[in-house]
Amino acid sequence: VVTERIQAAWQDRHAPAMLLFP
Repeated sequence: VVTERIQAAWQDRHAPAMLLFP
């Protein structure tokens, strides 16, 4: 699924953002 790739890239690039916006 493409979404999985997007989420993986998002997590990789926006790891700090995920800490602020889980």
